[in-house]
Amino acid sequence: PFSYHIPTCDSLPPSSDDSSCIMIDQPRNVSSISKISPIVENSSASSYFSLSFSFKIFISSILLCLLLLLSYCYYYNRNQHKNRLSPFSSKLSPRKQSSPLVNPIQSSPYHTPINIRQNNQLVNSSSSASAHTNLSCLNHRQTLHKSESNYQQIYFSSVNNVQHEIPFTNIRFLEEIGEGEFGRIFIGEVIDSENKCIIKTLQNENVEKEYFREIEIFRHIHHINISRLIGVCTEQKNPFLLMMYEYFSNGDLHEYLISQRSKHTRLTDFLFVSKQIVSGMIYLSDRNFLHNDLSTKNILICEHLNVKITNIGRYRQQYQLDYYNIANHLLPIRWMSIESIFSGIYSEMSDVWSFGVLLWEMFSYGIQPYYGYTNPEVIEMIRDRVLLTCPMNCPKRIYELMCSCWEEIDEQRPAFIELMQRLKELQEKPTVSPSIDDEIISLNRFESLKEKYRTLI
Repeated sequence: PFSYHIPTCDSLPPSSDDSSCIMIDQPRNVSSISKISPIVENSSASSYFSLSFSFKIFISSILLCLLLLLSYCYYYNRNQHKNRLSPFSSKLSPRKQSSPLVNPIQSSPYHTPINIRQNNQLVNSSSSASAHTNLSCLNHRQTLHKSESNYQQIYFSSVNNVQHEIPFTNIRFLEEIGEGEFGRIFIGEVIDSENKCIIKTLQNENVEKEYFREIEIFRHIHHINISRLIGVCTEQKNPFLLMMYEYFSNGDLHEYLISQRSKHTRLTDFLFVSKQIVSGMIYLSDRNFLHNDLSTKNILICEHLNVKITNIGRYRQQYQLDYYNIANHLLPIRWMSIESIFSGIYSEMSDVWSFGVLLWEMFSYGIQPYYGYTNPEVIEMIRDRVLLTCPMNCPKRIYELMCSCWEEIDEQRPAFIELMQRLKELQEKPTVSPSIDDEIISLNRFESLKEKYRTLI
């Protein structure tokens, strides 16, 4: 009853595009497409490109998310590592500000704190690949330390104590004396305090762990003849982390000897100073500490000839010629033992050798050991057992004590406890003079040297 009229190409007016017509198979009354419509073809292509573009966007998004995730993991692990070095690293990390302090000067790029001997064994620095040089296998000593377990927690529990924390506003910087491994070093003072102090700053965050270790070491050192740690400054608003050590306006023992060269000094005064130094070294040796730079420039002079051992001499510009720069390490060659120079071995006995040279400095009124010889020549002289000669008017028994400190075999040198006993005997027993108190040490033969106390090479 119903019929549908399907238009065909015969019944329609001519079209501008023949491909849009539909042909009828009349016998079976089935229609078929003679050609694919361009409209359908364009639609399929658009769908394909749209799908491809969406896929690229999806892949790019995934890659971007992965990149962000990797970046987050990297910085998270980095922060976790820094936090393991210090529980309060966000507070104590040096704030890098460009605010200058006082009078910057060029100084030593190297710093060596007091070292520690482990398990009563000799310290051998040859384990460091960078320690070897071309000069007779000369080795630079390494700073060895005790077990690091929980040292940060121990240190920070003490830092938070009021008696160790010094407000930054109470610290006054007076003079820059040099620069060490941690940062710039100053002489300053704490307001309302009678004495000056040594201020060590932390400006190099790469050695933050070593900085904390030094604080932990000196926090446990309490001896009347060793410069003690006064306190630290950890306020977050400060440009640097600070630690303060004792310092005295009278300067160091070398400066004192220079000032006394035209005067007369009694032997008992030298023995009094020597006994204090030995007392401090006994304290360090009993706790397995090594100094490795024992000399008059590292002895602070207080009132009444009381002294304190420190380690700031290498920072000071005036003492740069006392050090031999080998592979960017400054070595006090003229005070070093033969085994330290040629084998890189450090022990209590190498400090004993240095003490013998310190005694020679005292009785020579501050003249540089092996004055007039270059550092390479000094190394050869020590190898050939050419020892320092007896200073003018130095008692024979004192010089014998010096030479005992320079024995080639370290086991034949006296320990510091034995040196203390021998110094006490020298004070008590009479000498060639009626009394050791009457022995006067003159400096007539040194007058011609004027101010020349350092060899230029």
